[in-house]
Amino acid sequence: MADIEQPAFLAIGESLQHQDASQTTDIVDENEMAPANPFEALQARLQDHPHDVIAWQDLVNFAEDSGDFKLINEAYSSLLKVYPNTIQAQIAYMRHSQRAYPIGKPKLVDQDVIPTPQTLFSQWLKQSPDVELWKLYLEYVRSSQASSRDVVKKAYEFALRFVGQEREAGDIWKDYIEYIKDDPTSNERESQEKMDLLRSVYRRAVQIPIDNLEQIWREWDSFENGLNKLTVGPPP
Repeated sequence: MADIEQPAFLAIGESLQHQDASQTTDIVDENEMAPANPFEALQARLQDHPHDVIAWQDLVNFAEDSGDFKLINEAYSSLLKVYPNTIQAQIAYMRHSQRAYPIGKPKLVDQDVIPTPQTLFSQWLKQSPDVELWKLYLEYVRSSQASSRDVVKKAYEFALRFVGQEREAGDIWKDYIEYIKDDPTSNERESQEKMDLLRSVYRRAVQIPIDNLEQIWREWDSFENGLNKLTVGPPP
């Protein structure tokens, strides 16, 4: 099953029902020839009735339960052709892709069985205003062994360029700030660059009505007060 807060087929079904509240389920023709297996039967059903929400739920459920990456790929790719903006489906599909291509370990499938995470991110990110998908992208970049700290920072800037103005992006701003704080420095120049970047990110974040604005504002105030004490130094 997908590694999300609730079963993927349930979350996806709720989303599809919201998108197609006005759709009604058509009656199946009992005289049609039965396909070879339940998955194929559902695929045949959806070819004739592409907005049958229950059938989509069943198709995703069957694929998830099978654990077969080929079926999972067929179910999600088909679903997203009909409902391309279903974020729950995108995230569940992405997590299966990440499971098929674990970072730092041998891949579990060939690339023609299910797309790589890089392929899916390249298809969806720039078109998606959904903060959760961007957080998943940042999680993936940070966990990649090939990602240097500069690459991760560029990934944060990339994400903030697209969704940084969203109220729900507060966690991304906060994570970026914490990531910069953890930057190691070896000389005065690097320390100054780190402080300058932190100040810049704080200033940008507090201009946006993000959901954790008050927390970030307090942290910025504490940060600036700490710098001022260092600059002034102890009394003689």
